[in-house]
Amino acid sequence: MKRLLYFSLFLLFLSNCKNNKADESEILSQIIGKWRLIEIEETILEEKKRRPVAVKDQVEISFGFDGKTLDMGREPVCCPPSAIEVNGTLFNVKSTSANAYSCLAVRCGNVPPLLVDLNEDVMIITNGRRLKYVRN
Repeated sequence: MKRLLYFSLFLLFLSNCKNNKADESEILSQIIGKWRLIEIEETILEEKKRRPVAVKDQVEISFGFDGKTLDMGREPVCCPPSAIEVNGTLFNVKSTSANAYSCLAVRCGNVPPLLVDLNEDVMIITNGRRLKYVRN
């Protein structure tokens, strides 16, 4: 009887296990595509100020299926992040020659994870200031 109970508990335990890879790829797939910068929020003298970005100054970024960050010219960004944190879930970006691009005059050093808050077609990237993007 105990064996049956232990076996049942074991099956119950296994049924609660999740496939984290599937969850990660599902969340990461939400940021894939082109995004256009529309607003910048900065903290000046402990006061948050938002300013819209003029249409002529709006830049685009895009994310690939593997987490690579590309600029408007579809080139890897200078000093790409080693990880992306989307809504609190951390994804390590695989370093390849395609996303290990570096600018000639910049020493990247240790690049912190890219912090992304995602809500449907609005993405906010925090890196000292908050950059608001919309899906393009």
